[in-house]
Amino acid sequence: MNTQRLWIALIGLCTVLTLTGCGRQSIERSASATAEEPVVAQDTDHTHDAAASGEDAALQLARTLIGEAGLFAGEVKPEDQDLVDGLVEDIHNLDFAGDSAGDLPAKTLFAENPLLAESNPLVTKANREQWLAAAIRNVGTDMALAHLEEETAKLESGEVSRSEWYEHVANCEMFCNRVVTGLLYEHIQKVQSLPRELVLFGTSSHSLDKENLAKLHALTSGREGSEILLIGRASRSGNLEYNRQLSEQRVASTKKALQEMGFGSQQIHGFWLGYEPPQITPELAERYDLDPSLPTEVVNQSVLAVAYTVEEAAL
Repeated sequence: MNTQRLWIALIGLCTVLTLTGCGRQSIERSASATAEEPVVAQDTDHTHDAAASGEDAALQLARTLIGEAGLFAGEVKPEDQDLVDGLVEDIHNLDFAGDSAGDLPAKTLFAENPLLAESNPLVTKANREQWLAAAIRNVGTDMALAHLEEETAKLESGEVSRSEWYEHVANCEMFCNRVVTGLLYEHIQKVQSLPRELVLFGTSSHSLDKENLAKLHALTSGREGSEILLIGRASRSGNLEYNRQLSEQRVASTKKALQEMGFGSQQIHGFWLGYEPPQITPELAERYDLDPSLPTEVVNQSVLAVAYTVEEAAL
């Protein structure tokens, strides 16, 4: 194996994972007249002395990443396998359906989904290392290196669109899918462990009513020093480009309400998924302790507000 090439590729990948995973909050906007369709009710020590072992630094890094030198690869708890299977299916089912966001060039290997961006405080550097280690261990270092070099070259040439990136992740079951679903799984587990409220919006609306403002008050009462993460969603019914923009407006409305409650803009962090994964499925709704009587489309016309401290996010 060419260890110099392995070193360069893996260091480059870690840099992409931790430095260039910008959120999809600045996606180009273009107006649409069609709204959502009406809803029918219904740590361990990660260090190892390479000199003591006499191994090349690149090989040592590779061994660390595949879990042979104290860095544990990410694993799914047996009781959570159905949840992860649902994430895989959600990625498979994504269809940009004419939304111009799907034609934008992909920029990162594993962070085209907004929740996987390095700016998401609930997904840590350790999480990224662990799930990358799991993927490398799954296919071996030689195959991982070849795949990473190939996909990096495609990104650098600008030949991969966001829709094609999702399609690749869906089909690359042994490597890229493992990293992406693993990081989404980590995000979900962190959200599940923290105080949260689901703020609901009417069809085609980004206005908060009194009931949902009360939810925000309940979440933030006594937590004035906390950070708040807002995750905006919209349903997959109707015009998807409009729905993506609507999820951004829902985050903006929720942020404004929090600021009126006394939170500074630096305390509020927001992502808008629109119709992108992970949608709130019945399985995910159960994990988040949401009302099980609410239809799937209703719970995705929402902003999930999560309260946390910097220390809690780092766990």
